[in-house]
Amino acid sequence: MNPTNLTNLTNLTKQLLDLPWSWRLTQHAQDDLTWYELTIEELPGYLVAGRTEEEIRAEQRGVLRAFLETRLEHNDPIPLPSLTWRSSLFLLEEENREDREEPIRDRLRLLPI
Repeated sequence: MNPTNLTNLTNLTKQLLDLPWSWRLTQHAQDDLTWYELTIEELPGYLVAGRTEEEIRAEQRGVLRAFLETRLEHNDPIPLPSLTWRSSLFLLEEENREDREEPIRDRLRLLPI
């Protein structure tokens, strides 16, 4: 991969990391064993498992970064979060310009309630 493509991949990954994903933390117990699993509703296949919530939280961003980079490198689709009640205060402002260097979160604007 040439340096330009690598830079674009890195920038896009950073933008995707900050989207309002639908995180789901589930606790499981069987006999004397307890563990947690963290998934993202929009991203089938994303899973972080660990013994404690703290362990999950420490790993979640790094795992999401690797997950997104792999999808991008293989040109696999990445379903984006929908604008549901949790994120309905934000609207993606589409701009008709060539320059798309600013982060996605900078193209979001808060809507009045």
